[in-house]
Amino acid sequence: MNDTLLMCFLFAFLVVEFSVPALSLTIPIVLFSPTPLSCFSLPQQLRSTMVHSYGYKSGTRHLFAKKFRKHGVPSVSTILTNFKVGDYVDVVADSAVRAGMPHKYYHGRTGIVWNITPRGVGVIVNKPVRTRTLRKRICVRFEHVRKSRCQEALKAKTAAFQQYLADKKAGKPLAPGKKSTRNGGFVRPKNVEVLARRVADYEAMIPY
Repeated sequence: MNDTLLMCFLFAFLVVEFSVPALSLTIPIVLFSPTPLSCFSLPQQLRSTMVHSYGYKSGTRHLFAKKFRKHGVPSVSTILTNFKVGDYVDVVADSAVRAGMPHKYYHGRTGIVWNITPRGVGVIVNKPVRTRTLRKRICVRFEHVRKSRCQEALKAKTAAFQQYLADKKAGKPLAPGKKSTRNGGFVRPKNVEVLARRVADYEAMIPY
């Protein structure tokens, strides 16, 4: 690299010999060449180009940032949370805990717990790759997962239906079912546009 720099600086100057006949002398004069250094091919290390990183946490300045007044180490309730195999959890990376942090792809995704360790959990997360879905198994610390609320509505609906079946079997008066306030009906417009093709559309194309 040093040889390349030396060559560029040598080519950037122009040496002109100026001779004096009366004194029989030849004086070399160094003039600066107007040719810029950009015309010469510099190595990649010397070019001033913008850089772009592709690291493990690249592009996570806002993704891993915490909300207002939520900075610092996780609370005690996070540490005392119990997880069981089969639970639905949300993978949310906590930037205050560097150990056991998941990849940025899994941040905000929901998975199922398949393994429990003293300091972390194993989560199965579906990852679509082109035309297939991969069941990725990741191991993260418990600070980076929280119990999901994705099945609250389903569990409430199932409990209400089981209670309805029990009341119906016992002969108790059933609560009136929810009815929609929208009345059904048929819409019959006066002018109906025919979108299907008919034989009459092709009669003008027959050569006779």
